[in-house]
Amino acid sequence: MVWFRNQTINCDIQRLLIPAMQSRLSTIFLVFFAVAASLALFCQSEFYGFWLIALWLDAVIFFAAICVNRSESLKSGVIQVAAILFIGLLCTGLLLPLYSHAEPKFLCAACKNNLKQLGLALYTYHEMNQHFPSVNTCNKDGKPLFSWRVEILPMMEYGSLYESLKKDEPWDGPNNAKVSGQFIPEFLCPGDNSTTKRFASNYIAVIGPGTTWREDGPIKLSDLPDGGSHTVMAVEVVDSDINWAEPRDITVDELLENMRVGKGVRIPNDHHINQINVLFADGIVQSLPTGIPVKIWAKIFAGEMKNFEDLVHIPILTSKEWTIILAIIIWLFSVVLLFHRAVKSRRKPVISP
Repeated sequence: MVWFRNQTINCDIQRLLIPAMQSRLSTIFLVFFAVAASLALFCQSEFYGFWLIALWLDAVIFFAAICVNRSESLKSGVIQVAAILFIGLLCTGLLLPLYSHAEPKFLCAACKNNLKQLGLALYTYHEMNQHFPSVNTCNKDGKPLFSWRVEILPMMEYGSLYESLKKDEPWDGPNNAKVSGQFIPEFLCPGDNSTTKRFASNYIAVIGPGTTWREDGPIKLSDLPDGGSHTVMAVEVVDSDINWAEPRDITVDELLENMRVGKGVRIPNDHHINQINVLFADGIVQSLPTGIPVKIWAKIFAGEMKNFEDLVHIPILTSKEWTIILAIIIWLFSVVLLFHRAVKSRRKPVISP
């Protein structure tokens, strides 16, 4: 009889404890999902200090939920939540300037200006030599020594740097390695904060039919259709790892394949928000959406895209944008369920007899 009574008491305790344990566990999962989603959302920004703001904002939300759960009156709990959220959002706004950097639009404009300077230098070279430079400068045996970027140095007010290069020595030879190791800001996107690639170039020539560059020799502007207005000259790329003096660029086929698999020298660019700068042979720089399908990029490189205005306004969601949307949905869903749990399990006021 005593054993049966003890078993009954144990069953009653389990019925009371197991729902409470499940409730706590589900609350922990909600907190975890909210924190993970907010960190994923803020880490999409290039300013990684924002994760501190994400944790601060989550702490404010969770503290507000606790106040709702602990308050004896739902009305007073709602008032407390409103006050906490107001103060928390105000403090969050005060924290934002701590992580303020140059505006992405400004960085994109500065990068666009770099490409315009390269285009102007190429035009100046064309006026002086009646053709654009070869994509590579080779020795008498046909071995590439320098890139086209070296040939336009005098047109960019780097004449002394150009003269210090030995023209019969490769770009990475004993003498030229000292020169090619110098930083030239016009070849690097201002949004690239990498310290290990300060001598690399973010601006790469695209080689192949339909572009400005051919592997068999230089091209004249008169050889290009429509005055070169639809002919790609150079694109901005990510992680090129190509020194500005190195005789290495990329063909259309290589670039399209890298865009499909997301490896190697590729676009889109991570330095700007949903934009990639492209220099055309007429000297115009177009800022195009990063999410353009590969088949459309193939038409652009082939010179078949005649109207870029419609292309610029195409609403294309990139994988980064889909990640942000998903993180916002998960975060809102977790916060709503958290407050619903706080209200549902709110302590009822004790009424004295």
